Amino acid sequence: MMPVSLDEVLAEVFLAYQARSPEELAALMRRRYSPCATFIDPTVHAKSRWEAALAFFYPNQHLFSRVEVSGISAPQLAMVPQRHGPPLLQIFPEHSCREATTTLLLDPRTGQVVQHEDYWQHHPPVRLPMAWRRLNCLCVTAVHRLLGWGRELREAEARMEGGLEQ
Repeated sequence: MMPVSLDEVLAEVFLAYQARSPEELAALMRRRYSPCATFIDPTVHAKSRWEAALAFFYPNQHLFSRVEVSGISAPQLAMVPQRHGPPLLQIFPEHSCREATTTLLLDPRTGQVVQHEDYWQHHPPVRLPMAWRRLNCLCVTAVHRLLGWGRELREAEARMEGGLEQ
């Protein structure tokens, strides 16, 4: 049994796309994502929750005036065995009205996301190989740091108790 409801986990994960302040995003990421969580989409492979926040979620605040998540269907669940440690809970929707489908791996002991993967339904036409997604993520986060977004996110974390570990 997870310490939080599945509905709460899903609601907070999708709120991260819509977060409008660095403090809100930092709080959601800290509560809902494991420190070593990975985020994968067709172009990016982030290897920590801080990197995922900087590479993907935080730019939504700067690049889009509004982000809307809709069409979340009833998720299907499956247990995924692990070599070391307890099995993880995999969550994936039956269908999605969004331009992407999200698959989550959760640690059922903590209710935190261990892996978040988005599959885009229309773009890009070619998925980058994983090594290129990782390199792209490093480049994207470097650009975001140059824009001062890394500093903004770190300052927001410092204003909260604790913060996101790198």
